[in-house]
Amino acid sequence: MSAISIVVIIIILSSQIETDISAIRYENVILDSDIVEFANVSLEKHINESGFVDKVTVKWLFHNIDDRTINATIVAEFYDKNDALLYTAHKQLLLLPPDYTEKLLLPANMISYNGENASKVEYVIISTIEF
Repeated sequence: MSAISIVVIIIILSSQIETDISAIRYENVILDSDIVEFANVSLEKHINESGFVDKVTVKWLFHNIDDRTINATIVAEFYDKNDALLYTAHKQLLLLPPDYTEKLLLPANMISYNGENASKVEYVIISTIEF
């Protein structure tokens, strides 16, 4: 029988805490950017039939807060409770118009980590680097 995954979704919009001028925390997802803000964000832990987390996925929708079209590299860093970096991945954000809010969740708006330490993921930092 194939493994059945139960997805535990933690929607993290209710407790926005500003940590500095460009880093905003939504419970377990931190955004470090001065060009976008989260329109929506979630951190999902996928649990296998044995009850263990075998994958963690961060999903987001951005709103462009800049006065111009932006292109950026999105960096997602997955950390454990001791602030040790477990995994880093990159995506591209291309031609996001001024004041535009993404409305459709696509594969470009999510990054997953399914390594041996996926169960240890405590939080994710998403950064944007303009190019």
